[in-house]
Amino acid sequence: MEQLLREKISCDVTLRVGSAEFPAHKTILGARSPVFKAMFTCDMQETARNALDISDSDADTVKRMLLYVYTDTLDHPDGDSVEKLCFAADKYEILCLKKKCALLLESDLCESNACRILLLADRHQDEYLKETVCRFISKFRSPILQSEEWKSFEERHYQLANQVLKYICLQKMQ
Repeated sequence: MEQLLREKISCDVTLRVGSAEFPAHKTILGARSPVFKAMFTCDMQETARNALDISDSDADTVKRMLLYVYTDTLDHPDGDSVEKLCFAADKYEILCLKKKCALLLESDLCESNACRILLLADRHQDEYLKETVCRFISKFRSPILQSEEWKSFEERHYQLANQVLKYICLQKMQ
């Protein structure tokens, strides 16, 4: 499968991200993503033009997403790349990629990124990752809840911060 992508054999659609173009196969994209499948089987502009413009991801993210779609592998992305890839996986409903991203984010979880990862988990409705981050914040509550990052997070995302505090209270009661 990687050879099909790398050598651009019989490609029938192009994903365009700015000036970058990524030739691909509708069948493979549709098999891995219900969103792509719907795009390519319905009467949409993408079907007629054989092109899909992606404006909410960068070229590196789309390249990594395609590599995963074709090979089921990720090439050791850094934290920021994983967050962008998680967004793309969620948007195109590539659930196995979304799960891998969550596992990578979980392994990278630390006091300085806990709020950001919690927000990401909430935005992408990833309850497993959200629970993991809540557990982490509960475990390291003193430094995290006293940090400037938490104070800012609490002001901007009051309801989510409340959920975390409720989680911590419930954990202490057990």
